[in-house]
Amino acid sequence: MSKISKYIVTIFFLSLSILFIVYIVKINYKETLEINSPTVLQNNSNVDLNGDSNFESIKVVKIDDTKQDIEITTNNKTFFLSSLTNNNYLSDCSNSYYLTVRLLNISRDTKPEILVQGYLNNEPITYLFSYKDTKFKLEYSCNSNISGIIDSNLNRTPQVTFFNNSNLSNSFKNFMIINDNLVDITKNSNKTPGVYEILKLIDIISLEYEVIDYPNIFHKHADDNSISPIWSLNKDEFRYLFKNAFFYDNEVDEDGILQNLSWSLHFEKINKDSNKKESFVLKVDSSRDENKSFKISSIK
Repeated sequence: MSKISKYIVTIFFLSLSILFIVYIVKINYKETLEINSPTVLQNNSNVDLNGDSNFESIKVVKIDDTKQDIEITTNNKTFFLSSLTNNNYLSDCSNSYYLTVRLLNISRDTKPEILVQGYLNNEPITYLFSYKDTKFKLEYSCNSNISGIIDSNLNRTPQVTFFNNSNLSNSFKNFMIINDNLVDITKNSNKTPGVYEILKLIDIISLEYEVIDYPNIFHKHADDNSISPIWSLNKDEFRYLFKNAFFYDNEVDEDGILQNLSWSLHFEKINKDSNKKESFVLKVDSSRDENKSFKISSIK
C-alpha cells in the first residue's frame, strides 16, 4: 500500500472515530430548559389579577410602623386582603423584616394566585389568595415559614408546598389547584428534593458559632467561591435568626426531570453588642447530582 493510500485510510478511520464520539455525546446530552420564576411583587404594581385583560393595582402598604397589608384596586374599588382574614392586617414588620408577596400561576389560567409570607404576633404566617367566582378569596393560610412551587412552568399541574423548618414531617402540606379547587395531595407526595440539605444549612447559619466541619450538603462541583457567603458570617459579632424561605424549580431537562431548585432564605442579622437588626437574605441553588440527590451548588 502506498503512503498516500495509508494516509487516506488513516483519515477515514479518524473521521469515523470523531463521528462516533459526537454521536455518543449527542444521545447522552439533554438540553436544559429555563423555567420562569414566580413574580416577586415590587412596590406598586399593575397586574391583571382577575383575568379580564384589565390591570388591577396591587401594592404593599404600611398600616403604621409595625404593620403591613396589601391593597388592591379593581374597578375603581379599593380593599385590603386582610379583610379576607380574621385579622386587621396581614403581617408585622420592622426595619429588619417585612412581608413578601409573590404572584404564582398554580391554576394554569389567566388569574395568578397571590402568595404572602410574613409574621403575625411573633409567629410565621403564610396566605394563599386567589380570584374565583368574581371575587378574591383566601384559599389557604398556615403558620409554616417555608413555601414553594414545583412544576411551575411545565405541562404538569403545579404543586404548592408549605412546611415549617423546625418540624418538617408534621407540618408538610402539598396542594394542587384542580378545576378551581385547592386539593390536598400531601398523602401522595414526596418531600421537596434536597430539603434536608437546606434545613441543615439553615441550622448551621442559625448556630451562634462557626462550624469547622460541614456535613455532606454541598454538590461536588461547589467550590469555596460558589458558596463564599457562609465563610463571611462573622459570628463573633453577629447571630442569625431564620425567618422564612421560598423555593421554586428553575431548571429541568428536556424530559421534564428536575435539575435545579432556587431558594431564598430570609434571616435577621443581629449585632450581639448593640442588638441592632437588619435583613439578611441568601440565594441558594440546589442541584441534582449523578446519584439523583440534590445538594447545594451555590450560595449568593
